[in-house]
Amino acid sequence: MIECTTTSNATFNATKRISESAAEIVRARTPTYVPPRLVKSAGKHKALSPKKAVTKRSENPIKKFTRTDSSTNSTTNYKSKSTCTTFESKQTNKSNTRSKSTGIIRSKQPRAGPKPDQAGTECFDDCTSLDWNEDTFTEPNEVDDERDDFDPESSKTYWTIQSIYQGGQEVVLFPLCKYDTNTTINELLEVLEDIKGERENIIIKKRVISDRNSMMFFKFGPRAVEFNAVRGAFRRAGFGRLKRDDENCKFDTFNSMWSKHLPNQDFGKLKEFQKVNHFPGSFELGRKDTLHRTMGKMRDRHGLEYDFYPKSYSWPESQNELNMDISNSNGKNLYIVKPKASSCGRGIKVINKLSQVKCKDCIIQRYIPNPLLIDNKKFDLRIYVGVTDFHPLKIYMFQEGLVSSNKDIKDKYAHLTNYSINKHSDTFETSEEGDAGSKWTISALKKYFKDNKVDDSMLWRGIEDIIIKTIISADDTVNSMMARTIKSKKNVCYEVFGFDILVDDYLKPWLLEVNVSPSLSSSSAMDRKIKTRLIANLMNLVGFEVCDRRKLKDDAKKQADANLFYKSHAKVKRSIHQLKEVTSQQLNNYMTPCEMKVCQELDDEHRRRGMFTRLFPCKDTKYNKYFVNERYKNVLVQKWIQNKM
Repeated sequence: MIECTTTSNATFNATKRISESAAEIVRARTPTYVPPRLVKSAGKHKALSPKKAVTKRSENPIKKFTRTDSSTNSTTNYKSKSTCTTFESKQTNKSNTRSKSTGIIRSKQPRAGPKPDQAGTECFDDCTSLDWNEDTFTEPNEVDDERDDFDPESSKTYWTIQSIYQGGQEVVLFPLCKYDTNTTINELLEVLEDIKGERENIIIKKRVISDRNSMMFFKFGPRAVEFNAVRGAFRRAGFGRLKRDDENCKFDTFNSMWSKHLPNQDFGKLKEFQKVNHFPGSFELGRKDTLHRTMGKMRDRHGLEYDFYPKSYSWPESQNELNMDISNSNGKNLYIVKPKASSCGRGIKVINKLSQVKCKDCIIQRYIPNPLLIDNKKFDLRIYVGVTDFHPLKIYMFQEGLVSSNKDIKDKYAHLTNYSINKHSDTFETSEEGDAGSKWTISALKKYFKDNKVDDSMLWRGIEDIIIKTIISADDTVNSMMARTIKSKKNVCYEVFGFDILVDDYLKPWLLEVNVSPSLSSSSAMDRKIKTRLIANLMNLVGFEVCDRRKLKDDAKKQADANLFYKSHAKVKRSIHQLKEVTSQQLNNYMTPCEMKVCQELDDEHRRRGMFTRLFPCKDTKYNKYFVNERYKNVLVQKWIQNKM
C-alpha cells in the first residue's frame, strides 16, 4: 500500500519515503498525453480532446447496474421498486395557486465533452426552415452537463397524470416549478390551467422509481439547438439527460429526443416508448418553396377558400409571370424576396423591380398593401401550433403568443416585422409586461382590441381556419412518409409549428410563412414566461408514458415471434362508408378495442391540453373536403366527438 501525507499548506506532494517501485506504479496509473486525433463525424473532421482520446465510454447507458462497497467488498444489486401516492385535483380557485417561475435544474458538475459548434450558418440544413438564436448552440446563463446524470444511490421522483379510463395511459407531468418537499399540489397542477385559470378534474400520482429501465431520459439530437425552455421542462419533470453522441449512447435508450429533422432511416429505429419533435415530411410546410407549391395546389382545387396566402412567385421559374404582374401594376406593387430555405430574416428584402432581385433561388411574395397599424406601426403575430398526430390528425393552438411590431410606417424597417431584423433597430423597445414597446403578447393585443371596442372574434376564427387548412394541405405528404419510414405501431412524433400571421385593415388574417423549428430562445422575461409555459404544456399534451423499456423490448420480440406462426389471423378491416352509416347509439358497440383506445387517448389528451385549444378534430365536417385522401381514423374520432356532444 502506498501512503500519502497531507502537508499543512494543503498541497499533495509525494514523500521521499516512497520507494522506486512504488513510484513506477504511480507513473503507470497516470494517463499519458495523447495528441488529438481526427474522427469523421457528420461528413466533417474534428479533433477530440486529449482527455476524450484517452478514455472513451463504451458501456451501454441502460443496463443492470451494481455498486461495490469499498469497505466490505460486497456488491449490491439495485432492483426495481416503486412507491405511489395518489391525489385527486378538483376545480380550484386561481387565487389558491402560487406562481413559481424557478425550476431549471442545473448540474453541479462542469460541462463534459466538446463544446457545441459556434458556427451559426451551419446549424440548419436545406430541408428545414429554422428560426433560432443564431449566436450560439446553447442559450447563455444556463450551464448543463451533457453526461447522464443518473445517481445509483438515489431514485427518481415523477408525478404522473392518470387516465380517466381503466387501463389507460399514465403519463409524466411536466410542471412549471421544481418539485421539493414544500411544493403544493396546486403549484404542480398550475401548468394545466388555461388562460382563464380553469382546469378539469385531474388525478395525479407520485411515483418513486429506482430501476433504470423504468426511468425517463431525454437527449438533444446532433447539432440541435439547446433551448433553456426545452431543457428546463425535462429537468423539472425528472428526466435524466443522455449524451448527444449516438456512438456512445444507443438509439433506443431515450424516451424523448429534441432534434433537427431525423434522416428517414432513423425514424424507422424509434420504439413505441420514444418520441421525437418532428414528423417526417413536415418540411412541406417549413420550406418557403414547398409551402408556395402546396398552397398553389390547394388554391387550384378549392379556389378562394385558400385565398389567405399572398400571391407568390418562384424565382427564376416564374420570372415571366412576375414580370407581367409588375407591368400591370406600373411598378406600384411591392414584393418581398425570401430565400427558399432560410430563417431569422436572412436575405429578406423589399423590391418593386425585377432588376432588384439578386438571389438565384427564392420566393417573391406580393406585399400586403393595407396592413393594420397600431400607433402607426405595422405588426405580425407568431401563433404556436402543436400537432400530436397525423393519423388521426390532431391540431392544437396555444392561447398565448407574440406580437412583433416595427418602427413608424415611414421608416425603412416598416415593411419587415421579423423580430430577428427589427431587434437591431435603434428604437426597438421591449416591455417586461408584454403590453408595450415593439413586442407584445397575444393577450395584450386582445386587451387592446377590447379597450378600443374592436370586435376581433372574426379575426381569431379566421386564424384558426388558416391553421387547420394549412396543416391539412400537408396531410397526404406526411402520412405517406410516415408509412414508409416509421415501423412502430404507435405514434412516435409530435411537432410545434410557428405560424406567422399578418392582419390587414379589414381584420383579415394572411399567412406569411410556417416555421417548423420556431425560436424558443428567451431574450426577455416575457419570452421566458411564454416559452416555458409553451413547452411544458406541449409535453403534457404529447404524453410521455411511464413504462419498463426492457419489458417492452421483450414483448415486442415475443409479438414478432408470434406473428411468424399466426400470419393467417386476419385483422378486422372496416370501410369508411360503413363507419359513416353507424349511428351514435351504435358506435360503442361497433368499435373494436383498438379503435376504442384511439378515442380514449383523444379524450385523455384533451384533458391535459392546459393552455392549448383543440382545433381539429372537431364536430364540424366542413374541413373533410380538403383532405386528398379521407382517412378512417379521422372519421372515427369525429364520430366520437359528435357522439359525446
